Amino acid sequence: MDKIPKKSLSVFRTDEGIIVERENEFGTAFKKVFESETGMLEYLDVYKSTDTIADYQLHVSEEFWSLVINHINS
Repeated sequence: MDKIPKKSLSVFRTDEGIIVERENEFGTAFKKVFESETGMLEYLDVYKSTDTIADYQLHVSEEFWSLVINHINS
């Protein structure tokens, strides 16, 4: 039986800013860039409020791990 690819959600920082990158089950990636942690958390609220966050495998950098996990679980 073939394994169904899991969707992923990655949060990390680059020179561009704070990146939230979503990859769907087909391997297509979508990237959003934020200047602040507040903007990033507001964006993650969509996944939280629609209860779809469990559909994603999270990849969060150490810098944002506790912030993101605490926000999702609040």
